[in-house]
Amino acid sequence: MIRLTENNCELPTTSGAIAMVNLQAQIHGLTAPARPAVAQRALLADLLIQRGHVLGRIADYERAAELAEQTVRDAPDDAGALLAQARTRATLHRFAEALADLDAAGRIGFDRATLDAERASILQAIGCYDQALALTRTAADRQPDFATVGALAALQATGAIGISLLVAGFVLTAFGTVAGIRRLAAAGRR
Repeated sequence: MIRLTENNCELPTTSGAIAMVNLQAQIHGLTAPARPAVAQRALLADLLIQRGHVLGRIADYERAAELAEQTVRDAPDDAGALLAQARTRATLHRFAEALADLDAAGRIGFDRATLDAERASILQAIGCYDQALALTRTAADRQPDFATVGALAALQATGAIGISLLVAGFVLTAFGTVAGIRRLAAAGRR
C-alpha cells in the first residue's frame, strides 16, 4: 500500500500479510518460554486480543481471558496483570468486572491516564457517553497527543451520530413511518 504525504513523496507501509506475520511471531515468541514473566503474559493477552480483533477469532479472546485470569491469580498485586484482565473482560463485554479490575489497578498505583482511557472506552460501550467524554477531555487536556486528541474526536463523532439517530428515532416515532416523514418533507417544500 502506498500513501502520499503533503510533499507528494510516496511512503511505503507494511502490508497486512506482513503485519499479521509479525503479530504471529510476537505471540509465538511470548509463548516459547516455559513460564513467561508476568509482564510477558500480560503482553501476550493483549496481543491475543489484537489478533482476535483482526481475524475475528473468539478462541483468541477466550485464551487471552484465561491467560489474564491465571496471571492475576499468580500475581494479584501486579497492576499490569489487572490491566490485561480488565482489557480481556471488556473485550468479552464483562464490563462491571473490567471496571473493578481498573479500580484495583488504580489502588496499586498504575498510571491514571492509561486507566482513564480504558475506563472511558468501557463507559462509552455501556452508554455512559457523558462520563466517557469527561474522562477523555481530561486526558486530552493533560496530554494532548495524537492518541488522546484522536480518542476525543472519535468519541465526539460517535456522540454526534448517536444524537442524530436519537432525533431520527423521535421523528420516526412521531410520524409513524419513513413514508410519513417523506410526505411531511414534501409538503414543506410546496
